[in-house]
Amino acid sequence: AGPGIELYKGLTGNSNMFGSIVFMGIPLVIWQTYRNFGKSWRSWAWLSALAVLIGLLALSHARSAMLATMLSALGFVFALGSRRVIAMSLLGSVAALLIVILAPSAIDSIEQKYLLKGGTDAEGVLNSRSRIWTESYELAVQGGLIGAGYGVTIGDTNFEGGLTAVGYGREKGNSQLAVMEETGLIGLGLYTLLMVSLFSGVSRAFATERNRNAKVVIGLVGGALLGITAQSVFEGWWVAPGSPEAGYFWALSGVAIGLMTNRPGPAPHSPYAPPGRVVKIVRPR
Repeated sequence: AGPGIELYKGLTGNSNMFGSIVFMGIPLVIWQTYRNFGKSWRSWAWLSALAVLIGLLALSHARSAMLATMLSALGFVFALGSRRVIAMSLLGSVAALLIVILAPSAIDSIEQKYLLKGGTDAEGVLNSRSRIWTESYELAVQGGLIGAGYGVTIGDTNFEGGLTAVGYGREKGNSQLAVMEETGLIGLGLYTLLMVSLFSGVSRAFATERNRNAKVVIGLVGGALLGITAQSVFEGWWVAPGSPEAGYFWALSGVAIGLMTNRPGPAPHSPYAPPGRVVKIVRPR
């Protein structure tokens, strides 16, 4: 970050890591807020928890985690129905317009603190990632068809292992380029097939679900998956299976597959379902 920008790190020692952890907790809090809405003190308790998490996320200035949170929230909003989407869009537009009219300096402050993170317009929004991405792209191209090997940094022969990924190799800054560098075009192709299969299944389940609460759950899970995937463009956690983000992604994937396959109906709604078997589940109230 640039001068004058204080990044809150909590106990993680890294503001981006802290932001990621905050993001991981937000979908659950959104669900509990929705589930308990209007139930006196429970509603206010979960709303307060959501406000605290959003405040901590803002203090971290972790832009990738903020993007992931917005995508997760979008999944929730779209699950509420088109009328609510339109109403929230109008409210958001009016709020933004009022900020521009009443406090124009706030726009510059937001740009400096959260978009540029203390940098300059000439440096650009992605200044902190451009050098890392350039190196990762060049080495990803060198990965060729089969890659250099899982966990390998091309050109780095200093292998001092241990039970941590911190300080091992280099910061790759992009999961997709890291996959290509380590496992080549074959690995990148398998990764792409996995993601397309996963998200197409979630999209079908979301589109065909008629139960409102179940649709909200699918929207939140799908939005969180989309958010953590978008965050992986800025972080190389995909090739670090012990990282919190990797554990979160695979846990969410398991939940998503469960939501796709264990749905009531005359036939399974997903290629993941065992042939000839339909499992019914009790929907949350």
